[in-house]
Amino acid sequence: MPLLAHAGVATGLCAFFDDPGVIRYTVASAYIDHTGCDLLLRALSRGAHVRLIAPRTPNVYAHANRAALGRLMRRARETGGRLSVRMHPAMVHAKAASAARADGSVCAYLGSANLKERSLTQFGELLMRAEGEVAAELQQALLSLYEEAEEVTGEMLRHDPTRAAVETWLG
Repeated sequence: MPLLAHAGVATGLCAFFDDPGVIRYTVASAYIDHTGCDLLLRALSRGAHVRLIAPRTPNVYAHANRAALGRLMRRARETGGRLSVRMHPAMVHAKAASAARADGSVCAYLGSANLKERSLTQFGELLMRAEGEVAAELQQALLSLYEEAEEVTGEMLRHDPTRAAVETWLG
């Protein structure tokens, strides 16, 4: 299980979402911005199915999160990507994803990086990539969170654009 630090986090996540053998991702992220959206769109644009779990009420960046999720959903529709976004009633603080490959194997990542530009490029984040039993257990945990979460409605994405811009700039 390789462990990546700081500069390797963004590179590792790009490789993870670009893996042509992966057909379905289940992703949990406390916070997301345009950079995180672009990472997920990489997978969607090559035909992978992406299930995303975000907190319904994050403890910070609520407006920025909702703006980014709305952008992601619009862009996914434009590209024909298979995206399912759910919001969990609890403050899901996870930064994890599992990837199911066409051959039935699973890989996963778990770390400290949110799907945000500063988290991926400026902060001292860590990322662990897992295979085998650890990845399968993480996938099951993510699927449980996904099942507990609610499908996103337009009301859930309401945000103040000014506050979203400030939160994005600060975050």
